[in-house]
Amino acid sequence: MGKKILVVAGEASGDLHGASLISTLRKRFPEIQPTGIGGDGLRKEMVSLLHDSSGWGAIGIMEAVQKVPGWLRAFWDVKKLIRTDPPDVIVLIDSPAFNVRLARFARKLGIPTVYFFPPSAWSANVRRARQIAQLVTRVIATFAFTASVYRKAGEEAFFFGHPFVDLVQPTASRDEALERFGLTGGGPIVGLLPGSRDHEIRYLLPEMLATASLLLREMPEIRFVLPIATRYLRDRVVREISKASIGQAVSLVEGLTYDAMNVCDLLLVTSGSATLEAACLGKPMVIVYKLSRLTWMVLRLVVKVPYAGLPNLIAEKKIVPEYLQERVKADTLARAVLDLLRDPCALAEMRKNMDLVRSRLGQPGVMERVADVVAETAGWKDIEDKKVGQSGYCHSLK
Repeated sequence: MGKKILVVAGEASGDLHGASLISTLRKRFPEIQPTGIGGDGLRKEMVSLLHDSSGWGAIGIMEAVQKVPGWLRAFWDVKKLIRTDPPDVIVLIDSPAFNVRLARFARKLGIPTVYFFPPSAWSANVRRARQIAQLVTRVIATFAFTASVYRKAGEEAFFFGHPFVDLVQPTASRDEALERFGLTGGGPIVGLLPGSRDHEIRYLLPEMLATASLLLREMPEIRFVLPIATRYLRDRVVREISKASIGQAVSLVEGLTYDAMNVCDLLLVTSGSATLEAACLGKPMVIVYKLSRLTWMVLRLVVKVPYAGLPNLIAEKKIVPEYLQERVKADTLARAVLDLLRDPCALAEMRKNMDLVRSRLGQPGVMERVADVVAETAGWKDIEDKKVGQSGYCHSLK
């Protein structure tokens, strides 16, 4: 009898982790029958997709409103599936605007659910953590900060570390990648990572390309690498590069993101998952982010954190420069990049701090341990609490 699992991942990073989870589970349970919502990652793992969520990513009020029609259609379809062919377990990955509502529906039907990458990662909002934990069967946090919030709420949460500990691995050496991308010789290489959401491309990519243009005037030997986060974004990225008239200096890379990041001396990167990937690779970076004015005003009132960048939050100090909102200007960013490229000591210190961030992301084998909990929740496998506790990898917070 097949083992049925529904995985719901609302954007590129969730799709990546969902695909890794399915790959891990399939090695143990070849008869697994996965369905879900996601993108290219889940599709490559032979997951039957109800909807493609590649364009779903949104942060903020105005950004999210534009996605509502698509979300409603997907929500209707996934509810229909759950009613007519209920899975053994549902795995929700991030995307709280969609997944919290789905968790509520699944709970009414008595279907076990696991929330992987739960909300409230950097918030002390204990009430919200309690509400979410009461809707699902298991919570698997990927940051110690998140697990702590659920513990304060009196709820159980597993913390195994972050999947990037295992996933962020270049496929080739730096020299081999330089050869592959045609970047041998010449000056420093700067990575441009504008993100995977529509509004990030709209607000940040033009400014990054304008920054690149200014850097070329100051340092003609400089080169740029731009990894494309998802196939969905390719045409938009190409159009923006053609407008900037610096196409010859920018190497587009598809499908080899970690190799592209690894050849860089410095990254100009949008705040989000990519900053953690950069940290795992030990890469110095400048973090940028920009939202609509209304969304920014609301976030400042609701979210009380000292930094925007994940490396700074994890290190609990400012180890990476951040440029947000009005400070995201080409001349400002170009100056910040040049100052770092011309200061080997500053780059070395930043690389050292990346080791600190990496050490706080946990030990290898994260997805194996996540798969243990998912399988146990689905009823496919029993896990003895004593054995889990003694293994040293599982922290069940109560």
